Amino acid sequence: MYKSIYLLTGSRLPGKTGLQSAVLIDVMHVYRCYFIAQSYLSVKKYKEVLALYERALDYAQQSLDTHTRNEHDVKSKART
Repeated sequence: MYKSIYLLTGSRLPGKTGLQSAVLIDVMHVYRCYFIAQSYLSVKKYKEVLALYERALDYAQQSLDTHTRNEHDVKSKART
C-alpha cells in the first residue's frame, strides 16, 4: 500500500532516485515481516511465524523479479 501511494505521488526518498526509493520500500516490507516473525517466535506462535516468513520471501521475490525486469528493460532501451 505504501509503495503504491508513494509511487503514485511521484515522491522519492531524500537523496534517492525513483528506483532506489522503490527498492528501499520493498526492503522495508521484507524486514518488517521478518522482524515481526522474530517477535512471534519468542512467544511460540509458530503459525504466524511461518506465515510471516513466507510473506517476507514473497515480497523479496516479487521485488527481485520486478527490479530485475526493470533493469533489463532500461538496458535494452539504452542499446537502441
